[in-house]
Amino acid sequence: MNLLEGQSITVTGVDDVDNYNLVEYSKDAEGNLQIVGGYCMKIMSELQLLLNFSIKVVTSYDYIKEENGTLGGIGGQLINGSADITIPLSYLLPFRVKYVVALHPLIREPMLAIFHPPTRSTSVRDIYIGTLSPSLWVALILTWLLVYGGYWILLLCNHSDVQSNECFLIIVAAISEQGWYKRDGRLPFWILTFISFVFGYIILESFRATIISELAFERQLVKVFDDLFTNGFKILTNPLQQWGRYIAPTGRDREEFMREIATFYKNDSDSAIKVIRGGYAFLSTWDYFPELWVSTM
Repeated sequence: MNLLEGQSITVTGVDDVDNYNLVEYSKDAEGNLQIVGGYCMKIMSELQLLLNFSIKVVTSYDYIKEENGTLGGIGGQLINGSADITIPLSYLLPFRVKYVVALHPLIREPMLAIFHPPTRSTSVRDIYIGTLSPSLWVALILTWLLVYGGYWILLLCNHSDVQSNECFLIIVAAISEQGWYKRDGRLPFWILTFISFVFGYIILESFRATIISELAFERQLVKVFDDLFTNGFKILTNPLQQWGRYIAPTGRDREEFMREIATFYKNDSDSAIKVIRGGYAFLSTWDYFPELWVSTM
């Protein structure tokens, strides 16, 4: 059931361009504020289409602050009902958007894993070749040109008596006889092998460039929490937080696993640096990674 169907959602943030806000505001012809750009523009637009709700934009002139025992700024707007969604510290979020991704590994617990997405080389197993793919025909034509290019190279080796329709037979015969006897001598087998290797390498690289890069699809390597372990990530989290009962991989002793985590963890800022460099995942109950990353700059 879509509870947002037909509803108007009020979004507020601090309109401070010096801090690289996620939202850029403008006024329409009637003087009403509207979102015209920023990092969350695309997300908001997609959510609007998916959940069929409208957005009303209001701005605040200050971040969350406390005055005389009351909450002001964007925090006060949430409490008094003048805003439904607020974007605090939005100038920090682009750092996480650019460098890392977040994974919610445990549905029952408010915890997420923050990591630099891994990359992998394309595997032939991931190739799907369509019979009408332009890249396939380009590769075949290129292969044909390379084979006949080899024929012209052989002509430069004083084999002007070779006919084009004999090219394939001569190459096979030369390799099988461990050389090619010509009118004025013998072309050694290793030269033929080297030429064949060069041709084969060029054809292979052409195939990789024109077929694999176009038709192989990239799988997302980390979809669930267990994928972090299978892809070799080291887990970083504050060992004082007793999360071992949730994150120990199958078949591992939980206390031993927590001791292993303690050897990797120094502090939160160090964890942010390690995550950016890759190979580490940082576990937290809330997304304050942007603050950690900015503090290391």
